[in-house]
Amino acid sequence: MQLLLVDDERSVVEALAETIPWESCGISTVYEATSGAMALEMLEHHPIDIVITDIRMPGMSGIELIAVIRSRWPLVNTMLLSGHADFAYAQQAILQGSFDYLLKPVRDEDLIQAVTRLVQHIRTKWEEAASYRKALYSFRENKPLLRSTLLNELITGRVFPESKLADKLNLLELPFSAGDEFGMLIIRMEQHLSEMGDRDLALMEYAICNIVSEVMQEHFYI
Repeated sequence: MQLLLVDDERSVVEALAETIPWESCGISTVYEATSGAMALEMLEHHPIDIVITDIRMPGMSGIELIAVIRSRWPLVNTMLLSGHADFAYAQQAILQGSFDYLLKPVRDEDLIQAVTRLVQHIRTKWEEAASYRKALYSFRENKPLLRSTLLNELITGRVFPESKLADKLNLLELPFSAGDEFGMLIIRMEQHLSEMGDRDLALMEYAICNIVSEVMQEHFYI
């Protein structure tokens, strides 16, 4: 992950960048900025994951900076450092979505622990997002089969509670609801089908469905 340190005191930024064992926290690259404006420019040009900023800075405060970050880069996580033990600042930091709030001078151990927690939090979010995308992809790939299975169950007489059936129809994007009247069109192709291999048979079924869809799509759901 990539991290950006922001403080109007260059010595503070340089000390943190050089003395903290960032790689042990899961950070591969550390950028430095001495103002809110410079920090925003860095964010424009680098895929930064975490911003650690001081609160009291001339021009743009840390609170104002994280507000801009939240609106323009909502996936970037922020932490605040402040030399003022004022709960009002902590409240503002929480309202702006900051992950943590540390008082200066911050101990190396406290900063390392806070960044390590944040890195783990980000990784967990990434894993959850990847798992969700995988499940969504699998569902989309199998939706035609799921639709076919549900319709076949209904045709052969299976009964679902009305609310459960409504949920299934909505999930599978089937334009039916409980109580609808419907008719079925059955196409039977006998000649040579028994001689076809699985691939040819699948292509034939696909072709038949396309033909029926083009001819009857204005009147029927295919």
